[in-house]
Amino acid sequence: MTEEELGEIFPEKMSTSAMEAQCLNERGSFFKLIDTIASEIGELKQEMVQTELVLEDGPTTLQSLKKDMDSACPDQKDVKSFPRDSGYNSLPNKLSILDKLLHTHPVWLQLSLNDVEAMQILQSEPPGTFLVRKSTRMQKKVLSLRLPNDFGSCLKEFAIKESTYTFSLEGSGISFADLFRLIAFYCISRDVLPFTLKLPHAIATATTETKLEEVAQLGLSKY
Repeated sequence: MTEEELGEIFPEKMSTSAMEAQCLNERGSFFKLIDTIASEIGELKQEMVQTELVLEDGPTTLQSLKKDMDSACPDQKDVKSFPRDSGYNSLPNKLSILDKLLHTHPVWLQLSLNDVEAMQILQSEPPGTFLVRKSTRMQKKVLSLRLPNDFGSCLKEFAIKESTYTFSLEGSGISFADLFRLIAFYCISRDVLPFTLKLPHAIATATTETKLEEVAQLGLSKY
């Protein structure tokens, strides 16, 4: 008699046998899973031990590397004898261009200057030097820029457009929240200018707010 025939005669017994066989298969799979996990844990422990050995040998490797560096750069051996700072203090200029402009506006912002006075001040300065003043001819603020001698005229003026919330140079599509940011931008990007603006030497080389305040007190004499 075949299994199918037995199944038809004793369906409950055959069902029970099938369930037992399934349980055995699942139990076998479970134990295989346990064995796999145990094996992976063992491999992980072995890797951790190897890592610890590498770390223990680390100082020796670093010492060897330092020795190689000292032999390659003998002039750098005494670097530790020099005091260190956070890195920021070692920068030559900690103040941004905007900081310098804000502290020294009595120098470059001269609204009361007329055309002749602006020309007299800027003609002895290097190209790129500037003043911001109010032009009686244009009836608005202008950026007076010192040009190189080969430009024909040593001075050119760029009108400053003002609205309720923005400042911009005529001909430019870039607007700024205030006059200081406008000038700061043109110190690093020329946009509609022939070249970038140049801060007066005393302002450009100042590295502290105190020094900038001293420059500001001297006003136009710093040109």
